[in-house]
Amino acid sequence: PMATEIAILPLHEGADILDTNVWRESYHLANAIEKIQVTFEEDLYTYRTLCARFDGKCVGNDFLNLYDRIGEINLTYPIMKDPIDDRMYPMLAHIGGASLDGDIMTSGRALKLSFIMDRSGRKKKS
Repeated sequence: PMATEIAILPLHEGADILDTNVWRESYHLANAIEKIQVTFEEDLYTYRTLCARFDGKCVGNDFLNLYDRIGEINLTYPIMKDPIDDRMYPMLAHIGGASLDGDIMTSGRALKLSFIMDRSGRKKKS
């Protein structure tokens, strides 16, 4: 069984998802959440030990890896292909209120961060 915790970050009036500060802050917020540690019955639990995995990696907010290139690259929607490493990101799952010019995102109104946890009780190596 899986549990999904979601943080939706609506932007204030006049702000835009393509603002580099929005991406930088979201990236740092996701990293801070992923560093939370909890000790229960002498076992240490972290996001990395509890996250749902696909191909051995935590499922979640990899699209934020684009944060240091916002403004330098065009984000496409609904799928973004990273021009450097060819990774595919499902922007449809993370950006709301998108305005487009063809498949190029010209603005967006909200950003969704997802933290998918594996509730099977099996602790994983981080």
